[in-house]
Amino acid sequence: MIKCDYAARTLTDRLASDLVVLQKYTLKDLSQLFEAIKVSTNRVYPWLPWCHPNYTIAETEEWLKTRPQCWNEGKEFGFSIRDCAPRTSKADRRSRVLITREGHRTN
Repeated sequence: MIKCDYAARTLTDRLASDLVVLQKYTLKDLSQLFEAIKVSTNRVYPWLPWCHPNYTIAETEEWLKTRPQCWNEGKEFGFSIRDCAPRTSKADRRSRVLITREGHRTN
């Protein structure tokens, strides 16, 4: 974790390549972040108790509202990570392999 005022002033809000975008969290991320959390709850709850089965969108919104202050104080620098590569065919989708926490390959 970076903890210095200098870093907070020099980090960019968005980094992008042809394949991925890292972007500072905003309230615009609310619905997508909540959906990602709900889809992941069963897998991550044992390690992340905040991601519990009764997790609500209000909890996501509350957390997102804390991000600007944490960023500005140099306490936390959270980014969303988005895959921006086009997926035009089933073959293309199959070629993207993800590794889960358990080390199993998934498509």
